[in-house]
This record gives sequence, structure tokens and C-alpha cells, in this order.
Amino acid sequence: QNSNLMRKFDNTGVYIAEWSSTLPQYMAKASDDSVWVTGYDQKSILRFSDTGTLTAEIKNSGTTAGRFSNPYNYDYDSSGNIYVIDDTARVQKFGSDGAFIDTIIEGASEIGGSAYHVAVAPASGNIVVSSERAVSVFDEYGTFISNIGEGGVAWVDDGSLTGEFNHARDMAFDINGYLYVLDYFNARVQKFDSSNVAAGDFLSTYDGGYVTSWSVMADPLNIFIDSNSIVYVSPREENGGLPVLMYSDDGVPQGTLISAFGSDPDQYWTVNGIFIDEDDADKIYITDSHFDRIQVYDSTGTWIETIGGAGSGRNQFDNPGLASVHPTTGSLVVSDEGNHRLQIFTEGVRIKN
Repeated sequence: QNSNLMRKFDNTGVYIAEWSSTLPQYMAKASDDSVWVTGYDQKSILRFSDTGTLTAEIKNSGTTAGRFSNPYNYDYDSSGNIYVIDDTARVQKFGSDGAFIDTIIEGASEIGGSAYHVAVAPASGNIVVSSERAVSVFDEYGTFISNIGEGGVAWVDDGSLTGEFNHARDMAFDINGYLYVLDYFNARVQKFDSSNVAAGDFLSTYDGGYVTSWSVMADPLNIFIDSNSIVYVSPREENGGLPVLMYSDDGVPQGTLISAFGSDPDQYWTVNGIFIDEDDADKIYITDSHFDRIQVYDSTGTWIETIGGAGSGRNQFDNPGLASVHPTTGSLVVSDEGNHRLQIFTEGVRIKN
């Protein structure tokens, strides 16, 4: 039996024709007799004539303006605009309603290897991109300013010296503008001076305004900093079962945020994003990329609700990343990496792909 076939029958059930479509899942017939089909992965929508000729394709994914190739991460500027980075090291700017504005960074040779995350400096609006070898700083228009680390040059060591990186991953600014970077394979957090980051005026290639660092669990993947400069760090899936850990801004352990590891409806398996909504009673949003859902807890760690689930339709996710509440609209914004899109929700209803 071929699962990649669509078959056409007349109104008495008599077979008429068939044609191929990769893993067809949902289908609708338009008034002009054309047939619209989504595949199992729903990365595109296909249109066929009533005889099976492919006549059009609409894609979510892509490298043209306004589309994504695996959107890794995003951040907001002071006006509420959304900056999204995908696996092509491209940063695109969108309005708070999700409307495309501009491509800010694309093909920047200064980025040290594969890019991972983006952060926007709150004071200057400079755009910071983390990568394998460096943290690269651009102005708000995408003009390169400087690197922290050894981006763009041959490594002379394993990237473990002060201010160096062995795969810089997630980043966050605290309320005072200090930049915190997860140094993945070195299993540490590094903190950099706010004035240097904001101005792009780094002390040297190697220290880059370095302030301090501290060790965390193996393979740290996500970081969040609240208004009290408490630093929250979570591990990747291979270290599932470890809680989200809390630190002071100089690395002193402060306990755990929440420990609800498991597969039950009120638990999470793989943390792929942390957010605390301090404007709404400190609600905690944990992105669980294993079960493709967002778990919401109150400030005491009591489960409130689950948002989403596996899939590519409305209110569904495929390997979701960061979920956060938009600073000006109050909408929930989710990076839906496997479906090559951001989803924006308001009052629990998705309003924008």
C-alpha cells in the first residue's frame, strides 16, 4: 500500500484516478475544482488540478524575506519589534504584529561559525549574535562593530580562556545591561560589561569586557534573567531530569526554579526555553521541546496549563524554542523551529504565523 497517493472517486464510489503527493494529510476542494493538500510535515501546501497536475506550492520555510530556515531564537527591542535568527545566521526584523520589516543581518563573515542566538542590547539597540567561536556585535542597522572572543580567526586553544567560547549559545541582558553568555562546551556562564557591549568598545579580542564567570551543569542550553538579576540556567535534553538552576549575578547558587521532570501532563522533559512573566504574577513558561508544548506554572511551581502539542497546525509545535510574553502587546510569542515559523497568541488564541 502506497501512503503517498491521493485517490479520486465519483459520487457512487467508483474509482476515477490517483496521483502522488508526499505524505498527504489534509485536503480541501476549492470552488474551481482545484485540490489543496498539506503534507504530514506541513512545511508546504500544494495545489493540484482536478486531474492531479501540481499547479502551485506555498511554503512556510525558505530563505526569502519573511520566511525562516529553522528559527532558533528571537529577542525584542525597546519598541517591541521582534528580531529572529535562523540557521542561516540571518537576523530578520518583524513588527509586534508579526509583519516583516527588514533583513538586518545576512551573510556576515564576521560571525565565528554557525550562529545560534540573538539578543538586543536594551540601551543602544545593538544586535548581538552568538556562534561557535564568538559573540558578534552589530549596530541596529546590521553594521558589524566588533567580536567578543576569537571569531573569524584560527583557534589557538580550545576556547576555554577568559572571554573565549567553545560554542556560545543562549544570551541575556540583565536590568543593568550586563550581558550573560552560556559557553556551551565549557559549561559556564560568562558575564560582560554593559558599557562595552552597548558601545561595542571591547577591551581586547580575548577579554571583551569580561567581568566574571562560573561553572554550571554540562551542556547549558537556556538562560533567563529576571528584574532582580537572578540568573536561570537549564540543560539540554541529554541531561534531562536536571532542574532549572538559579544563581545570583555573580554566580552564587540560589536553588532551583522548578523541578517537574517527567512525561505527565503537568511536567516537562526537555527545557528549550525559560521565561518568567513578572507583569503577570511571575508566571513561569517552560518550553518542552520533547513533547512539543509550553508548560505554564505559577510562581510556586504549581502547574496551570499546557499550550500546544505535537504537530504543525494551529496551536501546535515542532521542536519549539523560546516562548515569551511580548513586552508591549502581552501576546505570547513562540519560536516554532521545526515548522519554520513564529506563532503569536493572544488570550490563548493564535493570531499570527
